[in-house]
Amino acid sequence: MKSFRQINSAEERLLVFLLKKSNLSKYVDLDASKLKVQEMDDGGMGSLFFLANNEGRRMNKSIASLSFYDIDGIEVSVTLNIDQYGDLYELDLWKVDFSKLKKIPEFFE
Repeated sequence: MKSFRQINSAEERLLVFLLKKSNLSKYVDLDASKLKVQEMDDGGMGSLFFLANNEGRRMNKSIASLSFYDIDGIEVSVTLNIDQYGDLYELDLWKVDFSKLKKIPEFFE
């Protein structure tokens, strides 16, 4: 199992965009740069699991989603999920051809 690390700037940019899109007031003042994440074993598509203090966590629901095209032209579907406590659970990225993610875009629409 991979260890937890600091979220990087591209991942943070994507997360902040999704949090704004979710309109959940709980995350308005969140300092995303301080989050610890663990890369999920998804073949390099970029999915992340968020560190939290709660035990027995499980995915509860999706709070925001979007899609973008990687620099190779392949679509990437992104979903932000929270756990049963309302805490960030995972940032799920799925590249539709299951190849490795090349780059998270600079901007989202």
